Amino acid sequence: MRAYENLREKDLKTVVYSTAEWTKFSPAVAKALGKEVEHDTEALKWVSENANVSVPAMIHGLFAKPIIHSVVVEKESIKGEMLSFL
Repeated sequence: MRAYENLREKDLKTVVYSTAEWTKFSPAVAKALGKEVEHDTEALKWVSENANVSVPAMIHGLFAKPIIHSVVVEKESIKGEMLSFL
């Protein structure tokens, strides 16, 4: 994106590509496409329907699995939580 920003005034065709799997960032992808969505499942559905892409079956299957890790650690406590884990 930085190269595009620096060179966009020149007469160049531009393709921006990312290797990250879009389903990992579905709320951000939905927002980039013009829709504010907070929840992953809602974002996956919206992007799939509005960008004509499919959500892989293995991603759909993740939402049916039980949650086994539920601890949320505040930024200030990360070091202590990691040390207690070790």
